Amino acid sequence: MIQSIRLEQFQSSAECKSYVYQSRESFLQCSCRLLPGNSYGVISDFGYGGWGLVTCIGGRGSESYKGKIYLNDESIMPCDLSQYSCFIPENIFPAINSEDNLMTPMICIEKALFVSGEPYTVSEIKEIFKLSDNRFKRHLEYVSGEIWQISAAVNFALGKDIFCYPWLNEYDIFRYQVACEVGIIDYLKKKGKIILISSSQGSVLRKLCDHTMRFHKAKFVFK
Repeated sequence: MIQSIRLEQFQSSAECKSYVYQSRESFLQCSCRLLPGNSYGVISDFGYGGWGLVTCIGGRGSESYKGKIYLNDESIMPCDLSQYSCFIPENIFPAINSEDNLMTPMICIEKALFVSGEPYTVSEIKEIFKLSDNRFKRHLEYVSGEIWQISAAVNFALGKDIFCYPWLNEYDIFRYQVACEVGIIDYLKKKGKIILISSSQGSVLRKLCDHTMRFHKAKFVFK
């Protein structure tokens, strides 16, 4: 169980990918402490390091880095965090062989709960993440924008602790706003999850996230 993640003078880079964008991002040294039950917004323009930081905390950063990362006050390799992390809205879930052609949200959640042993039913997960009846038994390729909720639902069923959202511009940020409005983010925080998101929309992140961070004038600012 994650009690804290601490970065000390950490500096690295990452290959960042989403369904829309791709970027290789490096970032300056940063120090911060992330706690369960909190959401963190990284204010950053595209390509300026914010998404790279989120990706590194999710365990997908470069093998080359400076500084330290501590999990529950024990020093770890950045890649060690990958076992706790998920990336929204990815629709590939290696733990349950989700590339099977028959995979639907319902089957993914069933398999995820079987693998993890999390104490929920499929119906409970469906309700928590506001999944619609008409897409619940569709192949993952045909669920449209609901893949954002589905991805979060399956990863929650798998017992993931760190939920990483991609860099979002002024148009796509509504995806995260919807997750907040329907109670998904609040539920994840209530269950002790850590949520990370990067965007250039600072005013939105300040409103929706518990804490924000940014690289400003060659310094890392955490609030």
